[in-house]
Amino acid sequence: MDASRILKYQLSQGDMEAIVAALMIMDRLFLDTKMDDYPYEERLEDYRYVKPALMRLTNFDGRITRNDLVCMGIAIDFADRILCGEVRVDESAVQICNTYRFTIQKLLPIFMNADY
Repeated sequence: MDASRILKYQLSQGDMEAIVAALMIMDRLFLDTKMDDYPYEERLEDYRYVKPALMRLTNFDGRITRNDLVCMGIAIDFADRILCGEVRVDESAVQICNTYRFTIQKLLPIFMNADY
């Protein structure tokens, strides 16, 4: 699947690095983080796509599935929630998100407005 057609945006190398970082944080913290507006059962359902998305991005061959894109959007949203202080996580996760702050903030509306 061509991600740029769905996102209406061509992901750069910097974007991919921020997405991988967000996915890694999601992999480590997503299920254990309390989010009142995001029930655990839904998070568990979304979480199952984290590892495949990470594998596809780290071994990128140009193919990305719809589930990968949805999971990337959730990871970017989760990273944004961390940056906004909406969810409490360890300081190392906050520091990683801060490293990619501007890219995360740029990508958030792109993923939230994508036509999945």
